Amino acid sequence: MGEEKNTKKIYKIIPVLIMIFIFVQSAFPADLSSRESGLIVSLVRHFLDADPETITYVVRKCAHFIEYLALGWSLLLPVTNRFGRFGGLYAWVFGSLYAVTDEIHQIFVKERSCELSDVLLDSAGVLTGLLIAFAFSMIRAGRQSHKEEAK
Repeated sequence: MGEEKNTKKIYKIIPVLIMIFIFVQSAFPADLSSRESGLIVSLVRHFLDADPETITYVVRKCAHFIEYLALGWSLLLPVTNRFGRFGGLYAWVFGSLYAVTDEIHQIFVKERSCELSDVLLDSAGVLTGLLIAFAFSMIRAGRQSHKEEAK
């Protein structure tokens, strides 16, 4: 019983840690954020002969999407445990609202901006994370059901 309670606490802590990570990343001024993306851009340029600005743009947008995919994935369990079958919808709305606050936060950061396209991309990332987490939970439930039937 104690182990299950600790697991539930971890499920609640992980989304908070991801949101803190996103907040910290958004607090970096544009030049520092670009330098942070530089290593990945260099690796991609090694394999693709493309315009560096285009690669930088794509890498930065992928980072947005992946951060919010992780947030969506991490939100499914704690929100579903609290809100039942509508948990996925609540998780998507919560993650999307967090994306809005993240973009508003960037207005106050040097050389950063608030972009509707980023909110839409982030919301899509949350939805994708939720769908992947839901698929994994369905597979897991199916396996457990199969094991119980085999007994």
